[in-house]
Amino acid sequence: MATEPKQYTKLSDAELRDRQLEIEDPHDQPNVVNRIPEGVSPVRILNVYRFAKYPAEKAYCSKCEARRHRDGFTVEMDDGSAAILGSKCGADLWGQSWHDVAAEFDIEVERAGIIIGFSRILPELKLVITALGKWRPTIRAVAKNQRQFQSVMPETFRRLRNAAVRADHALMIHQQVRDFVAEAAFERRYGKEPDYPIYVMHERKVHELQGCAFFEHLNIEVLYDLALQDLAAAIEVGSDTQMHSQHKLRMHRAKLGDAMERLERVASAVRAVQIFYSSDNLVRVARWIERDTPGQEFQVRDHALTDLRSGRSVRMPQDYRTIDIEPARRLKKLGQGR
Repeated sequence: MATEPKQYTKLSDAELRDRQLEIEDPHDQPNVVNRIPEGVSPVRILNVYRFAKYPAEKAYCSKCEARRHRDGFTVEMDDGSAAILGSKCGADLWGQSWHDVAAEFDIEVERAGIIIGFSRILPELKLVITALGKWRPTIRAVAKNQRQFQSVMPETFRRLRNAAVRADHALMIHQQVRDFVAEAAFERRYGKEPDYPIYVMHERKVHELQGCAFFEHLNIEVLYDLALQDLAAAIEVGSDTQMHSQHKLRMHRAKLGDAMERLERVASAVRAVQIFYSSDNLVRVARWIERDTPGQEFQVRDHALTDLRSGRSVRMPQDYRTIDIEPARRLKKLGQGR
């Protein structure tokens, strides 16, 4: 009684995790035939090889029936046997059938890489989330300070934010300068001097703003919460990969990078607080505003900036604490696969 041809069956994540999909020596495998029987078809690619002994030796090929290759595949056929093939021999022998099993193998390799990656990083990822939880009090204090600054000195905050997002972080003053070139052009055109002097506004850099990230990255509490949500979702999905599609696994693996980017923005804003509220920087900011806005006068004392005209002040948060950046470094290494 003839046996039914073997059919392709999807491997479970547990099987993928245990299967060796890349090997160095294809010869030491069971059920490998030296010659491919007539009429058989490929069911699945079992592994890909790069022969470690090449070029001193070459790998055997069941199609060529000779040792000719460095790279190739082990393929399972529908009669239950397996064959070693060179990298191009499967396509030459089976055409579209080979391309179909090769596409399935690519999917298996990608999924295996993702699930093995999750298995590797999950224990460390759980520790990272716990450590990141210690950031929250400082983030809350910095976000509150940002909101207070915007409320107490909205125009000053706006101008500092404009400086922060400039590529050169320049504190610019605006000066009215007489435009003699424009006056000469007027005289050439109309045959007389202009009735009034012509002026133009020029910008001039007087200082470079320090602690720019304090003004660049607003809503840091939201960024922080979104990062933790992405990490928690990655742990949930990675803990039971069998329940999720390849697309979802890929998406949540990529979200580790999104979480890292958000945490870097949060950390830079938190670190920038000390820099912005340093006495030297506050003095430069005060003098810049006074030069650019006649009539305004500021006082700097004890990491505070006070508008003497309105009596309003902004100061470094008293409950500010530095954050341990090590969890973010560990997360970055996980995202880079180290």
